[in-house]
Amino acid sequence: MSSYSNWNTFEEEEEEEEEEQDASIEVDIAERDNVIFAVDATLPMHETDENGISHFSGALRCAARFLQNKIVQSESDLMGLVFFGTNESHNEQGFKHIYVQYDLDVPDVDRILDLEKLANNRDKVSTEIGSSDDYSLAEVFWTCSNLFSAGGQKVSTKRIFLITHNDSPHTGNLTLQRNARVRAQDLQDLGISIELFPVEIGNNSFKFDVFFQDLPGVVGAGEDSAEVPASASRKYEEMQKKILRRETKKRTTFRVPLHLHEGLTIGVKGYNLVLEQRKGNYTYLDRRTNAEVRTVTTWACSATAQSLLPTDMKSYWVYGGQKVVFTKSEVNGIKYFGDPGLVLLGFKDRHALKFKYNVKHAAFIYPDESEYTGSTSVFAHFLERLSIRGKIAICRLIARRNAAPRLVALLPQKGCVDKNGDEIPCGFHVIYLPFEDDNRRIPASTASQISPEHTDLAKEVVHSLVIKNYDAANYENPVLQKHYNNLQAIALRRDFAEEIDDTTLPRTEAMHKRAGDRIRDFKQALGEQEEDEVVVEQPKTKRVKAVDGGQKRSKSDVDLSESAFRAKCKDGKLSSFTVAQLSEFLLSKDRKPAKKKSDLIRQIEEYFEA
Repeated sequence: MSSYSNWNTFEEEEEEEEEEQDASIEVDIAERDNVIFAVDATLPMHETDENGISHFSGALRCAARFLQNKIVQSESDLMGLVFFGTNESHNEQGFKHIYVQYDLDVPDVDRILDLEKLANNRDKVSTEIGSSDDYSLAEVFWTCSNLFSAGGQKVSTKRIFLITHNDSPHTGNLTLQRNARVRAQDLQDLGISIELFPVEIGNNSFKFDVFFQDLPGVVGAGEDSAEVPASASRKYEEMQKKILRRETKKRTTFRVPLHLHEGLTIGVKGYNLVLEQRKGNYTYLDRRTNAEVRTVTTWACSATAQSLLPTDMKSYWVYGGQKVVFTKSEVNGIKYFGDPGLVLLGFKDRHALKFKYNVKHAAFIYPDESEYTGSTSVFAHFLERLSIRGKIAICRLIARRNAAPRLVALLPQKGCVDKNGDEIPCGFHVIYLPFEDDNRRIPASTASQISPEHTDLAKEVVHSLVIKNYDAANYENPVLQKHYNNLQAIALRRDFAEEIDDTTLPRTEAMHKRAGDRIRDFKQALGEQEEDEVVVEQPKTKRVKAVDGGQKRSKSDVDLSESAFRAKCKDGKLSSFTVAQLSEFLLSKDRKPAKKKSDLIRQIEEYFEA
């Protein structure tokens, strides 16, 4: 029998009567994410890329960046660091050529600073730990398993980030390879996953199918895996991007049974595709001692000032001017609409789902075999038939115990790979539909009729300002950037916080070039007087003294065409452009610009090389 009726037992405690929380609350919020970086320290990893950064140093920089983000996002998660293929040994088991740099612990500032120093000091690494090819991958897995056991976290996810260039460890030694597979199977049985981040050195390509394809527990290995392994990296920036992409462990929003018909039920689990990122909560401290204070809430009777317990209180709502009193059990009965579940009600054509029906962000569901065996097969057939027939499923969703029922539409999505090489998952979008009570009646507009001439001019203005290939990933929240940059600067004892690149600011210069004439024509057609001069705000820059009596060239006279950028790139003179101009060019090519000028120049050079 399913245990979904007992899901989220913490909801039994009565809360203040506020707006009902929706299904976007993550049920696994108490889970800790435990990650151990297992980094290959053999000699090939110390070779440098085209930017002069060794692959080993790049891995350490990624680990430092990973720690910084963990401090911001989830400071209760744990992280450890293990080197293998070292000359020196440092571990409790006494295994040779394995060096435990950090035990599993919460991220802190000292560890980040130590990692950054270690990444920038190649001589210290080579002298203190050295390199050796005589190691056992099975013993590396054993060491990581013991570190997880010492952590003592019962409710947690456990992952090993394996960074190596060797696609076939222990070539020719079947015993060591067999031991590695046995130990990897033990890790999988313990719920520990291995996420491989391969490194390509020189002209040697990393072949995933040689050894790691058949290694148990490796993400992307096996025919039934729902994920794909990370592609090989040649540079530090590529490795960092892939590690940060897997930084946040996916946590389910809800796990419920999907009742397709009487006697036919499968399990599904839902995830949030979009969730607003907010600043963390601050903590109150005693002003005199800096000790953390504890918040205590007490209830008192307004008439007698006597302290009350939760069992001494009732709730009431006002109806018709009267107070209607309810006990706690009566309130729970009112809130109960059934056990958590997703019930199929019927089907509609896909075109019947209008954009205006999105009352909140959608969820995404996958099959879940943990409660109902065979769910994946039924789910796949259900998805396939709806996709072929162009239908959507209308369902009733109760995401958790005591949650309000919602009408939802299941929109099928077949898996594929997009133009950027990113995998689009296969599953259903859960679109929350409005009730009749949610609809708003908009009064008829009393605005005067607009002439077709004015309409056409307005359309030209809009079309000229359309952002081509808009991608939300190119726009970071400036409030969060500034907040965390300042926190990080203070915590890491740095003199200045990094300047943020506020991509939400309008690019007035580019907008004026693209639509200035059309805006002027539109204003003239409306009878508005055109200003004598259009003032374009520019960031304050340091004045540069002209050489040999020449005059400084105006920014508006600079040729910003693609041919001009190509010519400057060929001559190695891209630095003559400003950061804003370089960023504008990259955005026009659907590429996310970096923050530093040197990185922007490198991005443009890579664009023309491609």
